[in-house]
Amino acid sequence: MNKEIEGRIRERIKQQYPFTPYQSQLDLSKDIYVSLAQGTKVSIFESPTGTGKSYALIEGALNYLDDLKSNTLIKQKQKTQNDDDMPDWFNDPDIDLKLNPLQKPIVHENKQQKKHVKLIDDDAVFDYSSSEENQINLRAQSLNDKIIYCSRTHSQLKQFINEIRRSKHKVRVSTIGSRQHLCVNQSILSKANNNVNKLNHLCKTNKKQCSYFKSLDTTEQYIQEIFDINDLLSVSKKCQSCPYYAAKELSLQADIICTPYQLLMESIDQYIEPIIIVDEAHNFGSALLQTESCEISLNQLNIIIGGIEDYRKKYHQRVKAKTLYYLNQLLQLSKSLIEKIKTKQSGNLIILLDFMVEIGIPKINIIKLIKFVQNKDMRQRINGFIDSTQNVTQYCSFECFCKFIQQLILTSQKESILYIEKQNTMKLSKINNYSSFQALIDKSRNLIFLGGTLQPLNEFEIFKERVEQIDFTFKEYPHIISKERCQLLIINAELEYSFKQKNENLNQLMIQTYSLIQNIEKSIPEGIVIFMQTYTFLEQFKQYTKAQNLQYSKQIFFDEKQNPQILEKYSEVAKKGAILLSVVGGSLSEGINFSDHLARAVIIFGVPYPNLDSFELKEQIRINGNQYYDNITMRAVNQCIGRVIRHKNDYGLLFLIDKRFSEEKLKQKFSTWLQNRITIQNDFKGTEFFESFKKLI
Repeated sequence: MNKEIEGRIRERIKQQYPFTPYQSQLDLSKDIYVSLAQGTKVSIFESPTGTGKSYALIEGALNYLDDLKSNTLIKQKQKTQNDDDMPDWFNDPDIDLKLNPLQKPIVHENKQQKKHVKLIDDDAVFDYSSSEENQINLRAQSLNDKIIYCSRTHSQLKQFINEIRRSKHKVRVSTIGSRQHLCVNQSILSKANNNVNKLNHLCKTNKKQCSYFKSLDTTEQYIQEIFDINDLLSVSKKCQSCPYYAAKELSLQADIICTPYQLLMESIDQYIEPIIIVDEAHNFGSALLQTESCEISLNQLNIIIGGIEDYRKKYHQRVKAKTLYYLNQLLQLSKSLIEKIKTKQSGNLIILLDFMVEIGIPKINIIKLIKFVQNKDMRQRINGFIDSTQNVTQYCSFECFCKFIQQLILTSQKESILYIEKQNTMKLSKINNYSSFQALIDKSRNLIFLGGTLQPLNEFEIFKERVEQIDFTFKEYPHIISKERCQLLIINAELEYSFKQKNENLNQLMIQTYSLIQNIEKSIPEGIVIFMQTYTFLEQFKQYTKAQNLQYSKQIFFDEKQNPQILEKYSEVAKKGAILLSVVGGSLSEGINFSDHLARAVIIFGVPYPNLDSFELKEQIRINGNQYYDNITMRAVNQCIGRVIRHKNDYGLLFLIDKRFSEEKLKQKFSTWLQNRITIQNDFKGTEFFESFKKLI
C-alpha cells in the first residue's frame, strides 16, 4: 500500500479518536488497519507499556471493520484499481463477496447423520454407529468479518470493552466465559461443590431441565450492544436465563467476541476465518501449553476400568458390536497405562514413541478410536455412568482419560513429554506450540499479536517459519516517555547478588538486601515497588525483617497470595511514602498500573531464572538452547519494568540488583526503548534524579 493511501488512512483514524493520540499510538492504529487490509497473515506489534496500545488496537481494527460494513474498501478498489502499488487483495475476483458483509452468507448444510441413541434406563446407553466415524460436526456458523479478541483474564477483557465504550464506533460485543464464571443455577453450583469438571458435567446432563436454559428460546431480552462478563450476569439474573449459553448465542451476532486465552482454541471453530487478536501476548504461548497439558492417575484409571466393565456387563446385549469393540480397546489402553505407571518410578522421563509401542497403540485403529472418544454424546453417557457413585474429587475421570488419550496419540515427540510427575500419576506436558499455532494459522484470516514486552521473540519464530515472508510482519514502537523521565540503574554491588535457589549464606544476603533497600528508599519519594525472585525468598526476607525488628522510613507491605487487599492498603498510603514487596511473575508483576506516586521506583532483586527442577523447562532448554532460558527470564523482567511508567507525564527510576544484569547476553535482551537509558554502578550512593520533579510532588 503506497504512502499516500497510508497517509489518508492515518488522518481518518486520527479523526475517530475521542482524544489527541500519541504519535506512536496513531502509527500503531494505522499499521493494524493496513495489516488487516492487506491480508497479512501474522502481524506482531510491540508497543511499550503505558503507550495506549489497547486503544490504538481498537481504532485500527474497528476503523477497518467500519470500512467493511460501509464498503469503503470496495470504493477504494474501484477508484485505484489501476494503481500498481495497490496490494493483490484489491484485485481479488471475489473481493465484493469478501468485503460486503451485507450479502447473504453461504449456508452450510448440516450433514450430520442421526445418532443411534436408545433411551433405556434414563438415556444411560449410547450406541455408537459406524456411520458416525465419518460424520461432519458443524454448528450453526456465523457471518465472516468477526474479530476474536483474547487476553489473559476477564479483568483485562473488561478493561478492553470499557475502552470500546469510549470510542465512536457502533459495534456489537460479546464475552465468552466458562461455566465456572457464568453458571447461575444455585442447585447445580451446590452439587458441583467448586469442582469445575463436575460443574461442566452437571450442566451438560441437566441443561434440558434447567429453568435458566429453558428461558433462552430467544435472546431478544439481551437488547444492549456491548456485553462484558458482568453485564451477562446482571441481565441473565434479571430475566432468569442462562448467561453461559446466552454468551454463545450473542457471539454469533457480535462483531467482536472477547475470550480468555484458555477458551480461544475451542471458540475459534464457531466462526468462519475470524480475525484473531491476542493482547498481552507475552503470556499467550505458556497459557496454551498449560491448557493442552493433561494427566491421569492410577486411582482414576481403576475407576474407569471398573465403570466401563460394569457398563459393558449391564448393556452388552443392547448395544452394537462396534460400540463394544471400542470400549474393549479403551479398557486395554487403561490396563496398559496402569501397568506402566506401576513399573515406572516417580520423576522418570518416558520416551513417547517407545511408550506408545509398549502399550500397543500401533495395533489399534487410531483414527477411529479418536473419533469414538471425541463423540460428546458417548463421553457424556459413559462419563456419567462411571462417575455417578464416585467421590466428587474423582469426578469426570473418563473426561480426563479421553483428553489424555487424544493428546497422547495426536501429539509428537517434538511437542510433548511424558513422565511420572508424582507417585501414581502420569503427566503429558506440551513443551512446544507447533500444532496449536499451526491451527491458528489455518483457521484464521489474520493473526495479530500485541504486547508491551514481546521481545525476545523466540516464542513467535514458529510463525515466521510457517508463513511466507510477505505474510509476516514485526514492528516495534518507541516509548512516549522522554529519556529524562525514566532511567535504569544496574547495581553491581560488592556482594554476590546471585539469589540462587539454594543460597548457602542466606543470613548475610538478608543483611545486605535490607541495607540496600534502606539506602535506596531515602532517595525515592512516594511509593516504591520491589520484586523479589521467588515467594520463598520474599517470605524468608519478611520473617527476617520481623525477627530483627528492622525499621524503614516508609511503611512496608508484603504481597500475600491469599490477601488481595494488600494492593489497596498500599495504594492508600503510597503518596506519603510506602514500600510494596512482591514477586517476579506474581499477581502484581503484570496487569497492574502503578502510575505516578504508586511507583516512583521499581527494584528487582536477582535475575529471576525459573526453577530447573521442571521437566518441561529442561526439555524446552534442551530443544531450544540456553538462550531460551535467558529469553523467558528477561521477558519477565521487562514485564516488571513496565509497571513504573504508565503515561507521558509519569516519571521514575528502575533498579536491577544483580551483577549478572550487566552481562552482555542479558543487557541486549532489555526492551529496545531501555537500551540507551542504562547506567551501571558498583554500589548505590544516592541520586539527584528526582530534584527536577520536586515541584510536581
